[in-house]
Amino acid sequence: MTKPRDLKFQILSLMRAPKYRPLDSVEFARALGFKSENRTGVKEALRGLERSGEIARIRKNRYILPEAADLVTGKLQIHQAGFAFLAREGSDEADIFIAAENTGTAMNGDRVVARITRDADYVRARGGSNRPEGRVIRILE
Repeated sequence: MTKPRDLKFQILSLMRAPKYRPLDSVEFARALGFKSENRTGVKEALRGLERSGEIARIRKNRYILPEAADLVTGKLQIHQAGFAFLAREGSDEADIFIAAENTGTAMNGDRVVARITRDADYVRARGGSNRPEGRVIRILE
């Protein structure tokens, strides 16, 4: 039986491969050589990695590295006017501005995954602020 830590390392290694394409949990189990009775461990490892923000689930329950899909994980700080800023986890980069209509049902202090919709270069060229803009796509905690 593979230890959960080793399994997470194997999953991340597979995802960082140059020719990786998004896989679902069954395809991950096959790619890692697991039989059907051992697939629950793969599903648990994927859920754990998703909860920690190391990977992100996209359409059709497939998994991808967040940076490959312009996704960012962080803690949401909502202003009383409704807009919010997302403080990125483990990064010194600028916070991401999230307009009130793009916060969804997330609340102040939630850990969320957000998609960057406009990067700082685009916003700066249009005469706006120096921050990238984003939209909340999933609440983690």
